[in-house]
Amino acid sequence: MRYAGPALALASSWCFAFSGTLAKYLGAAGLTPLEAVWARMAGAGLLLVAVLAVSRPRALRVPRSRVPFVGLYTVVAVAGVQSLYKSPP
Repeated sequence: MRYAGPALALASSWCFAFSGTLAKYLGAAGLTPLEAVWARMAGAGLLLVAVLAVSRPRALRVPRSRVPFVGLYTVVAVAGVQSLYKSPP
C-alpha cells in the first residue's frame, strides 16, 4: 500500500493524456462532442465493471429491492450530468 498513491496518480495522468488523444480520433471519425463523451463513458464503465468483476465480484450483486434505485441513479446522476454539462446555446 506504500505505493498506492503514486500508482493512482500515474494511472490518472495516463488516462487523462489518453483521453485527449482518444477524443481527437473520435472527432476525426465524425462523432459530435456529446457522442464522444458517451463513447468515453461507455468505455470507462465497461473497464471499471470488468476490473470490479475480477477483483470483487460480490460487489456487483444488487438486491432486487435496490434495482430501481440503482437504475434511476445511473440515468439521472451519470447520464444526465454528462449530457447537460455543456449544452449548446
